[in-house]
Amino acid sequence: MTTLIVEPLNSRGIAVSTKEILASKEDFLAWGIIKRDLLFYAYLNRPACLITVAPQTWSLGRELTDAPAVFINGKPYLLDFIKSCSAKLLADIATSEDFERGLLWLVSLNIEDKERVYSLVRTIEASGLNIPSISEETVFCVADGKILWWLNPQRPTHEIIPTLTTSASSVGWSIDSTALESSKDS
Repeated sequence: MTTLIVEPLNSRGIAVSTKEILASKEDFLAWGIIKRDLLFYAYLNRPACLITVAPQTWSLGRELTDAPAVFINGKPYLLDFIKSCSAKLLADIATSEDFERGLLWLVSLNIEDKERVYSLVRTIEASGLNIPSISEETVFCVADGKILWWLNPQRPTHEIIPTLTTSASSVGWSIDSTALESSKDS
């Protein structure tokens, strides 16, 4: 049985990953369902900005807008401001190649906050493989989609764990949130 691991990201959020290597098509589909469920829980019917790093012609963000890419520190980014994230959009994000590769970030900012978006992009990019020091709620994948980071969640941990437990159970997986629960005690 595959185990979903939920761990703290310092005091800034949670990391969701698997204990085992995803070797089968069924495991990849199950991981996609879990990511989708987490995105539903975090962003369904909420405004957000989708940030696509180095957008390609096939990037999901291109389907949402005709806007040209903006350049931040010489690198192209596509900014899609969404008034209310639909279930279909969130499902598409969860299974998109850009999201899987860590090139699509979901951030709780709206169109009036463009300067904050630019600042957030610079901070995330400058952090490299470290946890970025940002205050905005942000979800993205790292390690080629093997780990999902949810920074600054607007939901308390004690509400997130049951949602992830239900999602993991729905695909026949178990969940280990011991490290997260231990971090609350310290």
